[in-house]
Amino acid sequence: THKGELHELREQLNSNSAKVRKTALMRVVGAMSIGKDMSALFTAVLKCVHTTHVEQKKLVYLYLVHYAEKQAELAVLVVNTLVN
Repeated sequence: THKGELHELREQLNSNSAKVRKTALMRVVGAMSIGKDMSALFTAVLKCVHTTHVEQKKLVYLYLVHYAEKQAELAVLVVNTLVN
């Protein structure tokens, strides 16, 4: 089910393993690109921006660009984080 998938992805996005987080981000962006609503994962995805892995930051950026209008206030905070 979609709810089960979101729960699983949220757990993976909160993982301590950078590899697990990156894989989850790739799944989220992939699902988003085929039209699935992944906006429920907004805060979990944004937590992944605090990393030194460039690929992971790029995936977060793609997600942010897609959902920034719906979550404008949080998006501004994330942009400030990305700039620093």
